[in-house]
Amino acid sequence: MLQGLKAEGHEVDRGYEENISSLPPILSYDAIYTLVREPISRNISWFFEMNGNRLLKESTTLEHIKEEFLASDQYYSLDWFGRVFFTATGVDVYKYDFPPNGILFLGKICVLRTDQMKHEHRADTKETRPYGNIYKEFTEWVKFDDEYIDEMLSSKYAMHFFSEDIGELWERWSDENKI
Repeated sequence: MLQGLKAEGHEVDRGYEENISSLPPILSYDAIYTLVREPISRNISWFFEMNGNRLLKESTTLEHIKEEFLASDQYYSLDWFGRVFFTATGVDVYKYDFPPNGILFLGKICVLRTDQMKHEHRADTKETRPYGNIYKEFTEWVKFDDEYIDEMLSSKYAMHFFSEDIGELWERWSDENKI
């Protein structure tokens, strides 16, 4: 998405918690796009973004990757809208119903579910990364216990943006469905 906007001549910044205070005032932008992704997939993607090349070099097992993944921060995305986005914009996205089409417009702010995008979000294209095969193998293999899934999917974040998909997400990640 960022590359497409840049290619069309838009000025684009990425507002991470670490750099948001150094960006121009957030509301001075013509438009603000923020993406949301189902929290378990997001956590796996971010874990591989930070550790994928190292895991590839270590030739570790899927079981070990799962242990390391579960020991990593699982809560970053769950409170991002309150901790970072609200602080930067003064906009509480949780005050607004999130439409089934996965796109919420709030003036110049657009909140967009990545699974509703016409073009794949970069996080969904890990196959182009050196660790892409192990990422794909892990995401197809991994299942979680009910406690972890409940913690992720009963969060305010998941219930707000993915309420209609909770059952399907439980099925996707549940140990009970593992063959």
